[in-house]
Amino acid sequence: MAADQTEPVELQRIGCSLASSAIEFVDALKPRLSKTGKYNDRLDGLAELMVEKWGVFTVAQVRDKGTYEHWEQAFTQTGLPTAWIETIGRALGVELVAASSYGRPAGTPASASLAMLETVELPMDVIKQARFSGLNNLGKRLEAIGQLDGVRLPQKIFDAITECPDYKRSSITYNDFKAVLSEIFKWTFATFGTVHIDRLFARHLEKELIKNKVFLPANRSSWSSCILDRFENGRRTKAEVRRAVPTPESNLDPRMRASMCP
Repeated sequence: MAADQTEPVELQRIGCSLASSAIEFVDALKPRLSKTGKYNDRLDGLAELMVEKWGVFTVAQVRDKGTYEHWEQAFTQTGLPTAWIETIGRALGVELVAASSYGRPAGTPASASLAMLETVELPMDVIKQARFSGLNNLGKRLEAIGQLDGVRLPQKIFDAITECPDYKRSSITYNDFKAVLSEIFKWTFATFGTVHIDRLFARHLEKELIKNKVFLPANRSSWSSCILDRFENGRRTKAEVRRAVPTPESNLDPRMRASMCP
């Protein structure tokens, strides 16, 4: 790949060449990936990571260095949608292949060892079996290989908040609360191939939510407890919701309490 100096057509279309800098490359992609400017800061962080961590300065070097695993790890670290990796590949004129051929679900942090994480494959016909088997120590396993601190919630978790005008200033609504928990549940399954988590993992996610100023609705104890409840519920064969933990609203009519469960 390094020997091929042919200028990719898509690269030319965005106004770059193999001699362009890595930062110019990312800037040229912003109109396609961040049309409203929403992700510009994160894309800037991606460019800095490429230069400072990968040690690449030109597009040619980016193309030689950036395997799918490099991009997947970088996108996870900077909070960018991993679906954009294909766009990066097209612009560079290379095929960035996911590691699913190795039995690892797309979205798993690239540096996480499949053997150590003991993840499962995700063909649709075995999702049910995958949901109900596994070890309840995801946080401890990630911590053991030095990956827990690097876990970041993707933007889609925060995009699930649609009713609260500004979740960084006030508590989110109950519907937003349920939507966030559901997105966390689905993201964890897609990323790590399991819905079995431990309190360590839940507390890490709680820190991520608090860091992003996502405030719980009233009468909710803590994000970590709610996350653990949601995962316990998600492993049940029946009923999409479970009874909420006791709160001051416990004296309400049972039908009202049921409607308020996550």
